[in-house]
Amino acid sequence: MQKKIRDRRTGRFSRRGISGISKSLVLSEWKTAADLWNRHISPVSGWTVDMGAGNGCFWNFVEKPLKLALLDIASGFEGISAAGIRVIANAVEPPFRVASVECIVALGLIEYLDNLVETLSIWREITGDSGRILFSNSPKILPNALRMLFGFGIHPRDDETILKALRESGWRVCEDIPVRAGWQSLFAARAA
Repeated sequence: MQKKIRDRRTGRFSRRGISGISKSLVLSEWKTAADLWNRHISPVSGWTVDMGAGNGCFWNFVEKPLKLALLDIASGFEGISAAGIRVIANAVEPPFRVASVECIVALGLIEYLDNLVETLSIWREITGDSGRILFSNSPKILPNALRMLFGFGIHPRDDETILKALRESGWRVCEDIPVRAGWQSLFAARAA
């Protein structure tokens, strides 16, 4: 059963943003994330890991870091647009040493995670004292509530819950955060 859910998600994200309202929403999210990347994250000299990277389309909107790893639980993404090392792994148990990563990007992933504080703490540990993070969250708005009701397996969370989880796990939120784009709230933070 878990494999079927994972395969459905994989298919959905490999097609995400191809046409219609989905395309305009996703483009809005990626462009806003790119702005946050340029204001709060870039430049990055160490490793950047895109957790739940899917087809890597976000990297078409910013200057790619030289050391980029695209991590996802699935390997079969068509039209992968980002150059980088492909890592097949679970974002909740990433295969990276403590303080070996400088930046984590997680767009379209947080809403699928059960224990947010635990995951953000793990990510904080692997990024070390110079760590940075950029991610999106599906807030509790009607479209996301409908996605939850129709079995998409998401956990919509309000922005205050995300901000609290960031503080509890050792992150300091950048100014003017969160930013809303499409059906997502976007966050940028640095190691506290």
